[in-house]
Amino acid sequence: MKINLEELKQIIPNIKLEEDNSYLISYPYFINYFKLKDRLSKQDLICGVFMIYGWMPTILKNIDCTDIDKIVDLFNKAKSSDNILTEIEIENLKPFTNKSLVGLSKLLHFINPNVYPIWDSKICKYFFSNGFYSKIGNVSIYLEYVDAIKETIKFGLPNDFDNLREQLGYKITDVRLIELVIFLKPV
Repeated sequence: MKINLEELKQIIPNIKLEEDNSYLISYPYFINYFKLKDRLSKQDLICGVFMIYGWMPTILKNIDCTDIDKIVDLFNKAKSSDNILTEIEIENLKPFTNKSLVGLSKLLHFINPNVYPIWDSKICKYFFSNGFYSKIGNVSIYLEYVDAIKETIKFGLPNDFDNLREQLGYKITDVRLIELVIFLKPV
């Protein structure tokens, strides 16, 4: 999986940010909620998972808290490290977010926006136009996406990306910036 910066640069001028877009308005508040926490608790994670499901078209039906101490420890590991969780660790967290990798990626992103990009159907479709539904829940594909973003950021982003960052009116990480351009790509 590779991210084509030239293609993304062409997308940026066509992105129209709506001032009343609740998705964009809520973003810095979600980030700040987790940023203010030195260590995440069970309460923080349950509130967080309900926050991110406010961004999703499905409702949260199942939160598996069977091994909540392990879950809390894994989310705190994700919060405090620049190293991504392993595939097994991410798989172990999926039941907490309705068995959804999309929901989990959003929660991980808000917990550590420098490391974890958001993964959803629009992002997956960008990389896999055919059969993307069979790939959306695949943790190894998500980890390839994480690596692709990390590799892209390593060389720096062109100034075109700063223009979009300025339009938002709040700070976002390079991880979020790349994901946002892909997400907002006009269909």
